[in-house]
Amino acid sequence: MNISGDNFYKAYDRFEELPEQCKNEFGAEKWFKAWATDGVDQDFACDCFQQIPLNLMTDDLRKYAIFNHTQVLELIDPSDTPAYKSICLQAYRFSSRAAEFFKEEARTTEIVELLIKDYSWSFLTSYRAYPWISELMTPALIEKASLASDMFMLSLPDDQMSQAALDKHLGEGTSTYSALQRVGKLHIGVEYLKGGRWPESDGTLDYPIPKPKGIEDAFCALVQNDMEMPRALYMAYVMTYPIEDVMALVVSPATARPVIDMYSEKELRPHIKANRHLKALMLEESLGL
Repeated sequence: MNISGDNFYKAYDRFEELPEQCKNEFGAEKWFKAWATDGVDQDFACDCFQQIPLNLMTDDLRKYAIFNHTQVLELIDPSDTPAYKSICLQAYRFSSRAAEFFKEEARTTEIVELLIKDYSWSFLTSYRAYPWISELMTPALIEKASLASDMFMLSLPDDQMSQAALDKHLGEGTSTYSALQRVGKLHIGVEYLKGGRWPESDGTLDYPIPKPKGIEDAFCALVQNDMEMPRALYMAYVMTYPIEDVMALVVSPATARPVIDMYSEKELRPHIKANRHLKALMLEESLGL
């Protein structure tokens, strides 16, 4: 009888039915892995986990269980293991939904700070989803989250975005300008660029993005739709100039397109009558042509 093979443990659908010589830490891990494989539903995995006696449960088994089945974390009590907080953090690494199952002992500012530091890309989702996280957010933690994630910064009201966060995300790269455009906040990039500011690089390459020589240079690049150009950044740069200066460059149907992308209908309406190219393109847009 090969008691190390998965097929052996698969023959016992309840842990208590295992032979006595298999009811140890090794057998508990083998039985759980045989039944709670990747792909089984959460409830079934939780049922399997609950069948294993606490004295046979190891931290390795706990970590294995939460890797594929986040909800198992709800069954782990802080008193079960000194490694409870680290298991919570590991569960969060696999799925940000794990924050839902953190017990009170792991709902601390220390844990929130670690989530910001190590998992900034998913922290905004957790911040919005779980009240216990937002309730622990101090001004200092909000600032750390803003520095760690441009999307967290953009989730804040305009007047709560710190200059340090703006300098980091708008002064050290170009990707945030695209994010600003997506969420309808490109005006923040416009205000940042006023006064001569310009990003140091595109955020991924070592060389700087060339600053346009002026409004005509930037507007021409937008019309040509250069794929290598950080379009949202150039749009923000053009918008640092008065809209009347921009409208003076709309001299053909092709030059009307960037203007419609940059400004709202309300902003453009006073200029429609005086510019036939803008008027024609906006009519096409409204008719779906």
